[in-house]
Amino acid sequence: MHKRIGILGNGKLAKALAQRLLAAGRAPLFVAARTWTDEKREHFKDVPLYNLGEALPVTDILFFCVSDSAITALAEQYSATEINIHCSGAMPLGLLPAGNVARAVVWPVHSFTWNDTDWTDIPIAVDADPEQSLRIVMELCGSISGGVIRPMKDEERKQLHLAAVFVSNFTNAMFAAAEEVLEQDEEKMQMLLPLLKDTVLRYEGTNAAELQTGPALRGDETTMARHKKYLEKHTLLNILYSAVSDYIRTLRKP
Repeated sequence: MHKRIGILGNGKLAKALAQRLLAAGRAPLFVAARTWTDEKREHFKDVPLYNLGEALPVTDILFFCVSDSAITALAEQYSATEINIHCSGAMPLGLLPAGNVARAVVWPVHSFTWNDTDWTDIPIAVDADPEQSLRIVMELCGSISGGVIRPMKDEERKQLHLAAVFVSNFTNAMFAAAEEVLEQDEEKMQMLLPLLKDTVLRYEGTNAAELQTGPALRGDETTMARHKKYLEKHTLLNILYSAVSDYIRTLRKP
């Protein structure tokens, strides 16, 4: 018999999780949040909506899809009957109180948008206490994602979360830096897309240092000085350029 599932939070992850549970035939009993705008209601139109502060339906499993700082406070007010689950990659399992109800972490290694519906290859890092709850959590994750599902304790998950910040958040920040350098010239940005795709697709999971190219790796100080001269009017980008170039220099083979 499927577990009764509830979701706290109305952000992008909550929306993606609600839609995926619906598609997997495991429709959540509710999504609850502090405030509901018309736009947010539209995102969650296929699920019963509640306000935090009112009585919520009883659930076997409750997902806390909220900001890291809100998890503990909400967990003191709301609980499932079997398993409470938070979805933070950076925060420990112990953020949820210990007690008669099991606690777990389900962290999809993905940066969600409002339009995400495909979980075909999204990996999920999981943890649970007590240990016997892990089987239930992994079975649930297997029903919503076709990606790798791996048990991962706090320190290992924190390490992976930091790496994900470099791979996703920092990479996207580099796109923003390129837009700033090109003064928001969309046509020129489009010209960079084939290079971007090639850079990503040639990486196969190891040895990024061996794939590194560019003036910093070659020790082309003339080109780098020219770049930094151009960036004099972009103070933060100038600092960023120097810092990343210093790191790339460490990738040179002796």
